[in-house]
Amino acid sequence: MKVFKIFSRRSCPYCSAAVQLCEENGLKYKKISLDGNPQLLTEVVETYKWYTFPVILEVVGDTEKFIGGYTDLVEYLGTGKTLLKG
Repeated sequence: MKVFKIFSRRSCPYCSAAVQLCEENGLKYKKISLDGNPQLLTEVVETYKWYTFPVILEVVGDTEKFIGGYTDLVEYLGTGKTLLKG
């Protein structure tokens, strides 16, 4: 089963837009708030080297695929392309 993991912040309009996009497309997602959790925030930034929010992953079984942010999710859903990180 495919689930999108969305690391978000409360005051982030792109985070809200990512959740709305998933809902509008009937996609399963898990929203993880980074508000009030500086340790998790630091871990997410350091792990994915992504400095804006949201941070979105596609999870299938035990495999996580980094998607990027909101605009990257829009492109991924439209074309299947993921951000090339190297």
